[in-house]
This record gives sequence, C-alpha cells and structure tokens, in this order.
Amino acid sequence: MYLKPTSALCVSLSDLERIQGHPEKAKEVLLYGLKHCRAERSKLFMALAWLEEDMFFNRDEAVKLINQAIKIDPKNVRIYIAKASMELRRGDISGARQTLESSCKLPSEDGQHYTMLGLNVVPLSYITACHSSCRRFTKLD
Repeated sequence: MYLKPTSALCVSLSDLERIQGHPEKAKEVLLYGLKHCRAERSKLFMALAWLEEDMFFNRDEAVKLINQAIKIDPKNVRIYIAKASMELRRGDISGARQTLESSCKLPSEDGQHYTMLGLNVVPLSYITACHSSCRRFTKLD
C-alpha cells in the first residue's frame, strides 16, 4: 500500500536532490508534489520558485511561482518574506519594501518580516520612520 506524499516530504526530497547536484530531479519532485498534494501547496510553489531562480536562473518563472504561492495562501507571511528576498536580489528595493509592508498587516508570530523591513530594505536615514512603523504594527504605541 502506498500513501500519498505530503508537500513537506516533496520539498525535503527536492532539497536532497538539489544538494546532490540533481536540480532537474529536484524540479521533477516538486512538480510531482503539485500534481498529487492537496495541502500546503504554497510550500511547493515557494520551493519551486527558489529552485527556478537559484539553479535555473529563470527569474520570470520564479516570480510567477511566488505569486501563485501568495494567491493560494495569502496570509502566509513566509511567502511574502521569500518574495521580498527575491525582489532584493533583483535590486527592486521599492518592491521589497511594499511586499514587506503588506506582510506587516498579516497576523504572525514570526517577526522576520519586521526585521527585514527595518534592516535590509529601509535606508538608514529612514530608521526613525521604520522604528515608529514597527511599534505601530506591534501595537506598542
């Protein structure tokens, strides 16, 4: 008897294939996961987006995939962090800032998006504005 794969299992197997130098096999595993997994599909889209950008240098496809992940899981802050990181690698600081500001409106126990917004995206001259924004989003003011 065979059990259906999970998204997490497919992402893990894909990572192992990539580490062993088999990016095509890694992609194949993720595409298989998208075809057969119903839960947590955004993880598969995120992993596939990263693979397309990092291993195949296909930034346009990576952007489409990360946007697909957001479309199916719009409250997942981790996807916004991945998108902002992608935008930063492309030199799109304004886009990354907008993405992170959008993520700050979502409920999350994870503060990584605040850290990125405060340290990586906002120029030093805007640190005061960032500080007040972070305090406002965390409801400390």
